[in-house]
Formats: sequence, structure tokens, C-alpha cells
Amino acid sequence: MIKSACLRAVCVRCYGRLPPINPKDFQLPKFKDPRETGLKHGLTLDDIQPPPTYDNISIPQERKLTYVPSQPILVKEEKVKKQLHHIIGVEEDVKRNTILNKQFGVVALSGGYFRHEHFEHVRSAVNAQIEENMYAQWVIPPPWKPVTKKSQGARMGAGKGDIHHYVTPVKKFNVIFVVGGKFQYVYIKRWIESLAKTMPVPCVAVSYDQLEAMKHEYFSSKKPSGNPFTAKNIIDYNMGGLRTNKFGPIQIKHYLEFT
Repeated sequence: MIKSACLRAVCVRCYGRLPPINPKDFQLPKFKDPRETGLKHGLTLDDIQPPPTYDNISIPQERKLTYVPSQPILVKEEKVKKQLHHIIGVEEDVKRNTILNKQFGVVALSGGYFRHEHFEHVRSAVNAQIEENMYAQWVIPPPWKPVTKKSQGARMGAGKGDIHHYVTPVKKFNVIFVVGGKFQYVYIKRWIESLAKTMPVPCVAVSYDQLEAMKHEYFSSKKPSGNPFTAKNIIDYNMGGLRTNKFGPIQIKHYLEFT
């Protein structure tokens, strides 16, 4: 109830009357200087950071992801073995494990294969979000590795099957594509993170600084520590005969990491 420009509140528990509250006590005073409006929270106009500038960023003429052919142009198709070393390990090529435009991209967290259908899925999803102030570029090459398959109901033996399709192998920390332009990460965060979850291999959307921090943390963990029973020491010194009797060549080479 309002009485003589004062509010009287009633306590719910004891139903007793509280001291009168004057609404004028809760009105902000009229500041002469606009800088004084943030003094109550310890903020001033000097704490407001200016927006970033994009003067050093140039938008290429081809702003969207280009079409990727389903197979390479070869004079003669040749069959190859599985060659699992193409997907096992960490990508060491600087052009493939670094976001060269130093902005944003999607990076693989483990090895795997990208088929032509996966390229088309990524291309249609990314190109639908590209605007005039941004661009996207592929980092991984088009499908080049042949994969063979026998026909339905074929008997075992009789040599290797015919080439069925081509794939692109990727390793850990291999950048799939990059996105750049005159914008901040929060502008593309929603759709690029959801797209990273639909990749055929575990991927994550990162910025340039985040990827460099991930690689630094990974390679720092490989440095020698005080623990004598690491996977590297167990394999190098053949503790318990595990290297001779239990582990295979891939496990020995990568110290049980990619198995």
C-alpha cells in the first residue's frame, strides 16, 4: 500500500511491518559527466575496448568452398595397400597442421578418411553461411587414395577387388578447412561447432591461438617425466617382455597412443 509517497512492506513470516521505504532512495542521481555512470561498478569509458580492425585482412575473389572431384584424373588407375600409416600419428606438415590465415578453422582430433560425400556435405553447409565479409578455403587435398571392394556375393580369393571409390586420409591436428574474414568468432561459433560434430572423424572448431595451445600441450606431455613406468620406457626396455610377446609394430612405433 502506498502511503505518503512511502512504501510499507509486510514480512511474510512474522506479518510484522518493516520500516517505510522511500522510492527516492533508489533513483540514480543525475551525473554531470557520463564517465561517472560506471563508478558504482568500478567501470568507466576507458575500460571499453575499441572493436578490432580488419585492415590487414583481404577477401579473396573465390569466397566459398570449391567443388571437389570424386576421383583424381589418372592415366592408369593403380591399386594400393591399406597403408595405415596415412591415418596413424600426428600431422607434421606445417601447411596442414596450422591455420595459415591465423583466424578460425576445423581440425581433426584423430585419424580417418574423408570421402567425396563428406566433402559435399561440408561444402553445402559452409557455403550456405558464407557472407560478403568472410571466406572459406580447403586445406586437405581432394580424394586421391583408392579403396577397393569386391562385388556382392563374390567368393573369397581371386586377387584384390576393383577400385570402388577414393578417399583423403587425415591425421591428428590436420586442419580440414579454414574460415576467415572481417568478423569475430562469436559470429560463426554456432554453425561451425555444430558442423564439426558431423564430421566422419572427431573434429573441433578452433581459432589459431587455440590450435597452437593444443599442439603445445600435446608435445609438452611427451617430454621425459619422473615416472619410470611410462609407455615409452616399458617398450624401450621391454619390461615384462611386453614388447616381444604382446605389442605389434604400430603399438611399438607410437608407444600405444594410436591403438
